[in-house]
Amino acid sequence: MLLAQEIVERFHSRQAAEQALTDFNARFRDGAMPESMPEVTLRTAGSGLPIAQLVKLAGLVASTSEALRLIAQRGLKLDGDVVSDKALVIATGKTVVVQAGKRKFARVSVR
Repeated sequence: MLLAQEIVERFHSRQAAEQALTDFNARFRDGAMPESMPEVTLRTAGSGLPIAQLVKLAGLVASTSEALRLIAQRGLKLDGDVVSDKALVIATGKTVVVQAGKRKFARVSVR
């Protein structure tokens, strides 16, 4: 971490290095959500989308089975809460922040 801080300080400034360290600690040590994340709007003809399909359509996982595996391993979160129900349906008109694993985030709106 000291090396990374030194590199940022050399190419940018001391304040930028301190801000980068603070952001890193908040995100990876404290589990805070990033301020900027992709925003995805998904359209559905029904009353909502099953959680595994929503995560796949949002581009956070490659397949529905990978989404189901993440749920089983407690690696999928909605608005900061762990998803444990594979049958969860996100209702139309709702916007949620989805986290798949430690580093993939998206703000998803279901319309």
